[in-house]
Amino acid sequence: MNIEEAKELYFRYDGHFFHMDREESVKANLLRGMGLGPEVYRAWDEEMLQQYFDRLWADPERVWSVHSRILAILGRILAILGRDRSDVEHWCAELLQQMDRMAELDLFNKTLILENMAGRSASGKDGGVYLFCTGTELAEAMDKTVRAIIRSAGDEDDERFCRAVKSYQAAYAKWKGQRER
Repeated sequence: MNIEEAKELYFRYDGHFFHMDREESVKANLLRGMGLGPEVYRAWDEEMLQQYFDRLWADPERVWSVHSRILAILGRILAILGRDRSDVEHWCAELLQQMDRMAELDLFNKTLILENMAGRSASGKDGGVYLFCTGTELAEAMDKTVRAIIRSAGDEDDERFCRAVKSYQAAYAKWKGQRER
């Protein structure tokens, strides 16, 4: 495997070795065996994030999906690679700027954005709230932005949206003030 093939594999799976191992274990092992340093993965993650930010609004029906991928990459950066938190803070600030526009989305996308922020696992550590509250100094700014998205939906009585709001609120209550050192 050469460096171009390694990068293509890494990008295909958004840098998730779990998925690489499951789908293409031989190639994943070859990638690991290349001994690429964290600076290579860091550069690839930065490039990948920029690509996702560049196409966040390309398809208004899929904003939630790109948003989810951005959060997953940032969560992995924070958890696995142990990067300087200023990197995470920079990208989270960029995401908040983009999220300011999300109040314009349809109810379906708003609901899925809230679910992305709350997290889908039992621990909630896969959500944006966990990322913002434990990895940045942007928790209050994030909450202000998400509350604006919620308010923009009006008096929605959509059951899934209401559950997403409650999940977001519970996640924020759980992780607020829990900044990891």
